[in-house]
Amino acid sequence: MILRLVGFFAILGFLIFVHELGHYLAARLAGVKVEEFGMGYPPRLAKLFRFQGTDFTLNWIPYGGFARLKGTDDGDRSPDAFDAASPLNRAFILLAGVGMNLVVAIVCFAVTYRAGVPVSAGLPELTEIGRGSVAETLSLEEGDIVLTVDGAAASVPMLTEWVGINGLRSAPVGSMAVTGQVTVMNNGVLKQLPLTGDIGLKDLLDGSRYRPVLSTMITSVEHASPAEGSGLEVGDRIYSLAAEPVSLFGNSLIERTQAHAGREVSIEVLRGGTEWVSVRITPRTDPPDGQGPLGITVSTTSRIGYVRSVRAALLGLTDTLGYVWATLRLPAEMIRDRESDVSGSLVGPVGIASMVGDAIEATTRTGLWLPVLRLTGALSAALAVVNLLPLPALDGGRLLFIVIEVVRRRPVHPERARVVHFVGMALLLVLMVALTVQDVTDPQQPIDWYGLLGN
Repeated sequence: MILRLVGFFAILGFLIFVHELGHYLAARLAGVKVEEFGMGYPPRLAKLFRFQGTDFTLNWIPYGGFARLKGTDDGDRSPDAFDAASPLNRAFILLAGVGMNLVVAIVCFAVTYRAGVPVSAGLPELTEIGRGSVAETLSLEEGDIVLTVDGAAASVPMLTEWVGINGLRSAPVGSMAVTGQVTVMNNGVLKQLPLTGDIGLKDLLDGSRYRPVLSTMITSVEHASPAEGSGLEVGDRIYSLAAEPVSLFGNSLIERTQAHAGREVSIEVLRGGTEWVSVRITPRTDPPDGQGPLGITVSTTSRIGYVRSVRAALLGLTDTLGYVWATLRLPAEMIRDRESDVSGSLVGPVGIASMVGDAIEATTRTGLWLPVLRLTGALSAALAVVNLLPLPALDGGRLLFIVIEVVRRRPVHPERARVVHFVGMALLLVLMVALTVQDVTDPQQPIDWYGLLGN
C-alpha cells in the first residue's frame, strides 16, 4: 500500500509539476507575470526565493505544483496581467502545459525503446545461404532452422523492418552453458555443428537471408478438443499448418485454421526445443464458446529489443499519438452510447494508484524500466487530452472562453467566468468521487506486465 501511495504521488505529482512548469515558462515568454510558482500545494511551508517578480515556494502537500498568474479572471488589465494579454498569447500559455505533458509522453515512450522493450521473436530459418558467409563455412543449408548458438537461443525479431540484429542487442541469458556449437533442425533432423572462433548469432546470419519462424507457442489445451485428441501439448511451438509456415504477419494461425475448418490437416511443431512432431488435426467449424477451432490458446515468444535513438523517438511520437487518440475515443463512445465497456476504461485516483503500484513492482522485480516509463507516458498523454477538453476549470475550458471572446469581440465578464469555472471544478470533484467509488467497488483488471515482458 505504501509503495502504491508513494508511486501515485511521485508520478502524478511529477506530471502535474511539468504541466504547471509549461504554463510558467510560456507566461514568462509572453510577458505575463507569474506571482507564485509553488512546488506542492498549499498551505505554504516556506518561501524559497524570489526571482524576477515570482515567489518560489515550498508547500505542505507534496503533490505537483501550481503557477499563479497575475490577473486571471479578475478583470486586471495591467500590462503584465493574464487577462490583458492578447488572445494568442493567452492560448499559448494555456497550451504550453498540454505541450509539456505531450513532450514527457514522447520522451517516456522513446526511452522504453532505448532501455529495452519486448519484441515478438522467432527462430531464424535460412532461406538463402550467402556466398562466402559464415553459414556457408559451417555447411548450413537452406531450410535449416537455427535453434541455439553457443548454448543461447537463436532468437530474432519478427519486425525486421525497423529493428534487426544490428539494432537489437541480445538480452543477458544468465548462466547459459557455452557449448561451442550451433544447433539446427531441418525436416525434423537435429544437427549440431562445431563453432570456430568467436562467432555469434549476428555473425552466423550476416550475408544470408532468413525468416523468423516458430514464434507461436501453445499455452493451454482444452479438454476434449481437436488439439487434445491429436496430441498437441502445452509448450509446443507451431511451425506450420497444412504445410504452410505460420507467421504473425500475413499468414497467422487464425487465418490458416479458418481456411481449413472441417478438413483434416497436418500441424508441425517443435517440442522441448529438440523434437520435431507432426500430427493430424481437423479444425472445428462450430467450436464451443470461448474456444477456437483447434481448442488451444497461444502466445508469441518475445525478447528484449533495443532500438536506435532516431527510430526510438519516432516510435515514441507514434505511441503518444496512439494514446491521445485512445483517450479521445472514450467520451465519443459515451456520447454515441455504444455497447462497450467504456466505464471500465475510466479510472480515478485509486485505480491509478493501483496501476502505478503494479508497474513499480514489475520494474523492481524484472529490472526493466518499461512498466513505469510506459505507464508514465500513457498518464501524461491522457492528462494532456483531459486538460484540453472544453470543460470549465480546465485549460480547454479557458481556451473556449478565448474563442468566444474572439467571436464576440469582447471578453466574457470576469465574474461570470469565475462562477462558471467554480461550478466546473465542483462537477469535476463530483466525477472524481464517483470514479473513486467505482475503483473500490469494481476494480480494473490489472495490466499483465510480466506477460508483456515475456516472463
